[in-house]
Amino acid sequence: MVAVDGPVASGKSTVALRLAERLDLVLLDTGLLYRALAWLALERGIAPSDGASIAALAPHLKLGSRPAASGRGRVARVLLGGCDVTDELQSERVERVVSEVSRDARVRAALLEPQRAVAAEGAAVVAGRDIGTVIFPDASVKVYLQASAPERARRRLAQRGGGTPAEGERVLDAILQRDRADAGQMKPAADAVVIDTDGLDVDAVVDRIERLVRARWGDNDGGGDH
Repeated sequence: MVAVDGPVASGKSTVALRLAERLDLVLLDTGLLYRALAWLALERGIAPSDGASIAALAPHLKLGSRPAASGRGRVARVLLGGCDVTDELQSERVERVVSEVSRDARVRAALLEPQRAVAAEGAAVVAGRDIGTVIFPDASVKVYLQASAPERARRRLAQRGGGTPAEGERVLDAILQRDRADAGQMKPAADAVVIDTDGLDVDAVVDRIERLVRARWGDNDGGGDH
């Protein structure tokens, strides 16, 4: 198991996907599960603060997977009633409430088993929060990506196709607010390799992690149970 942690907009999802493709592994971005619960709560008119009711929705979510666009590796998808709802989870309305939903201890507890079920499938790259400290504390490789708030804001704006300076300020403010909300939860595991990604492109970060994984696993293809 390769655990990729980091704060919001640190690049963990993009890096984890590239890494999973290179190693031909399954990728699970656990943020999808929190987004799925936030989306489902909105669909059912449940307040983001109602952690008990939202946690009770967790059994409705299932994980499936489909081949990555590169043809190597597989990407976990969220299923609800047999339907793939993953593409519904990146909306602004979900973005506005997912932080509150994901901070609730009852919600986090409810999603432990669905996340850990990935381990039963064999080796995988898992990206998200608390991966190396809570979800997979025994992961053989743990990486924590960090970047300055302005750099993370720049990346987030670039993902959206750019924007005005005023939009950039709003994105930065949102990231700083998220950092304050996550304070105390987002920290690297004691045995994690911390990588400062300021000034590094995605491939440079993935190169470093891939070398680490291959050195730890002692193989050339990333396969097997780790």
